[in-house]
Amino acid sequence: MQGEVSKRYQLSPFLFFFLLYISVVDVGLLWFQRNLLNHAGVDSWISVGLTGISLHLIVWMIYKILYAAGNEKADLVTINRLSALVR
Repeated sequence: MQGEVSKRYQLSPFLFFFLLYISVVDVGLLWFQRNLLNHAGVDSWISVGLTGISLHLIVWMIYKILYAAGNEKADLVTINRLSALVR
């Protein structure tokens, strides 16, 4: 049974990298709740809620900065370069 595998069933190295990355990260995410419960106890919902709110605030601020740039093609790198010129 030493035949060559069809191109249809082969995985590119680029996609293999993501498959490997997701496999490693997924194991960490599955243990996240257990570690959090061991350290924070039953009040861990407070830290999860505060983290979620702070992340939403940061994303909102990023969108406001991009909108204030006025350019439809503006990205974070362009805004960073413009802010360096203002200083």
